[in-house]
Amino acid sequence: MILEGTLYNAGGPLPSVKIKFGAYKTSLNGVLRDSSHAFTTGPDGSYTVELEPGYYNVVWSNNGREEALGQVIADADSVMSLPQALEASPTPITDERAQGLVEQILATKAEVQRLADQAEQSEKNAAQAATDALNAIMVPIFDEMNGVKI
Repeated sequence: MILEGTLYNAGGPLPSVKIKFGAYKTSLNGVLRDSSHAFTTGPDGSYTVELEPGYYNVVWSNNGREEALGQVIADADSVMSLPQALEASPTPITDERAQGLVEQILATKAEVQRLADQAEQSEKNAAQAATDALNAIMVPIFDEMNGVKI
């Protein structure tokens, strides 16, 4: 993947900003977990960097402070800016987010079970109602055919 562009903030281009890519997972092509690659933007905030295909956490460092920007999943063929690459990568699942998803799944499962039980009871009620209706119609006919008066 080739990342190229100019880093800006509200005040204009960001010169001499260090961007670090740290592999968070070993990739099939051999980029090892915890390996890293960094570059510094030019005097006009411009940059061009080539990343091996892999999975990277992205951190920027400016005036002594570091801030995580997100994650990039680099492929072999893409050419884009760093913001585009960050936006294109999936949002990582944190433990809190995973717990929330598990809770949603369990709640949905409970609701599906409740609806299935309700449908099963409705089916039983419908079958009993059909039997009762059939008996209400047929019993007098059979009784009359057999000469039994009610």
